[in-house]
Amino acid sequence: MSLVTDLRASAALQDAIVALCGTRIYCGARPENSPMPALVFTRFSGGRIHDIDGPLGAAAPLVQIDVWTADDYPQAEALEEAVRDWLDGFDGEAGDTLVLSAISDDERDMYEASALADEKGNQRKLLQYRVLHEESIPGS
Repeated sequence: MSLVTDLRASAALQDAIVALCGTRIYCGARPENSPMPALVFTRFSGGRIHDIDGPLGAAAPLVQIDVWTADDYPQAEALEEAVRDWLDGFDGEAGDTLVLSAISDDERDMYEASALADEKGNQRKLLQYRVLHEESIPGS
């Protein structure tokens, strides 16, 4: 599996996260019109580590985690806190990936208004983590 799918699977094992969003933990995008709250994991940017001789077998990409709730800011904050309690400072195995370090890099609050005047919008918290992990070296 990839880092993102391994992190998604690991998040699905965290009691505090599951208590807030159940199994609504996705990679890439939240399915259209799917229930909330939900989490979405995405690799935001790359970052393989090299020296003068080539790749070192480690990467430090920025992973974005979107927290989605249906116009419920306190619920979004609770889910954000559950993610932070699990991932910020994490090291160890996440599925098949050995994570050496996960560090919170950025957090943003967003609100997405509904296109319909009589419907509430969605709360979205955008979390970004720099995740240093081991990976295979191409050709070895």
